[in-house]
Amino acid sequence: EDLLNLLVDQSRVVRVNEFVVFDAGAYQEMLDRIVSTAKERGKINVAEVRDMFNTSRKYALSLMEHLDQRRITRRQGDERVLR
Repeated sequence: EDLLNLLVDQSRVVRVNEFVVFDAGAYQEMLDRIVSTAKERGKINVAEVRDMFNTSRKYALSLMEHLDQRRITRRQGDERVLR
């Protein structure tokens, strides 16, 4: 836990919730792609994020909820739109 907190403090990783942590570079790439796609289409959903990064729903949903909390996106039904 101490090592993880140090990595977060050094901005080497991003903690999106209690159980999910991303490398800072990977997080920024995912954020950029999500924002770009949402701008292009006007919206994005968890399934699209899951497929975009070839990951599980658990990680895609955690990331999208984190972006909602950071006020980058806002949930509208099953989709997210940029704020």
